[in-house]
Parts: sequence; C-alpha cells; structure tokens
Amino acid sequence: MHSDKGRFIVGADAGGLRNLFNARPDLLCMEKQPVLVRTILEILGAPKQHVEDALKKYVDSIRKVHKILEEKWHPAEQKESLFSAFCELEIQFQDVMELLDFCFESMPGSVEIIEPASLTLQTTDITDFLNDLQGRLHYADMTVKNLKAQAQMLDQNATGVFQNFIVRLVEREPMNLGKIAKMVGVAEDMIEPFVKRLVESKRIKKKDDTYFAEHVKEQA
Repeated sequence: MHSDKGRFIVGADAGGLRNLFNARPDLLCMEKQPVLVRTILEILGAPKQHVEDALKKYVDSIRKVHKILEEKWHPAEQKESLFSAFCELEIQFQDVMELLDFCFESMPGSVEIIEPASLTLQTTDITDFLNDLQGRLHYADMTVKNLKAQAQMLDQNATGVFQNFIVRLVEREPMNLGKIAKMVGVAEDMIEPFVKRLVESKRIKKKDDTYFAEHVKEQA
C-alpha cells in the first residue's frame, strides 16, 4: 500500500480499503474523520421469539458503545428449521479505527460507508490494525484446531464405548444384527458398519448371520 507523509488514503466509494494517489492536502491535515455507516446485523437460530429477543439485546449492547442514528427492524423469517432476523442500522463512528473495531467485535453481515467520500489513516493506525488482525486470526485458527481435536477425541471415545457395548452384548449370547440393533436402540443400517469393523478387528466373530465373542462357545 502506498503512503504519503506517513498517512494512508482510503476511498470509501470503492467499498473497502484502496490507495488514492496524489492525496489532497486538506485531507492530510485531518486528524479524525467521523464516519457514517449503514450496516446489517443478522441472527440465525430458534425459536423465533428467542432470535428476535437476542437481536434486540445485541443491538442494545452496540448502542452502549456506538452512536446509532437510525434503526430498521425486520421480523424473523423461517429458513428451513431455523429463523433469521436482521436489523439495518446507521451508525456514526468517531473515526475509521472505531469502525474497524466495530467490524471485529460485532461481525456485521454487511457494511456500507455513506460518508465521507474518502478517509485518512495514519501508518501507525494501519500497523495497529494489521497486528490486531493477525492476533485475532491466529487466535481463531488455534480455537478451530483445538475444537477439531476435541471433536475427534470425543468421536473416538464415543465410538469406543459404542463398540465395547456391542462386544459385551454378544459375549452374553450370540445374536444376529437385528437383535443387536434392537438391544442398542439403533437402526440396523446405522449399526452395521460398527459391527463390521469389530469383525474385521477380530474382536467378535460371525457365522452365517450370527455374531459372537471369541471366547464364547458358538451355539450349535
């Protein structure tokens, strides 16, 4: 990104950060520029009343921090099994850095800068913003990886418990897939892959349609 006298010039009409060459001197003298923004906040969930109440609380929390000029509420509409409610807001920010903080904290669905037509950022502000961005991205990446590892561990543990239960059943008495499914309370087509893996790992055996544990004598 090109800079001029330690400042970055950003064009709001482009809908995001972009360079402006040959910056106007009057813009370079501005320390802070109020920013008027139209933004959309959306919440998805269920039931309908809970979604609408949650969105109102969400906007109330934003109102305590930022200056909301206008609000336009839309009732929750059903989308498959969930409900979606959204609110259009016009917010006056003290400067562009306050706007960027809002985007980080509130995660709006969309942001449109109404005015001014161009914005001025100091290089120190950009540096702080990029460092904050990297920190948040690293934290999000670490969180996702941890959650994925936890989910895999839970899945492995649940699978182990489930397979052990099947083994204990056929240790008590040999039985076919239908009876195993009935005892476990799971449909045959869903439990069959688990039983097949137990047979492949030689934890249980199969003869004809009957499953039994290795150390249990096969019924004649």
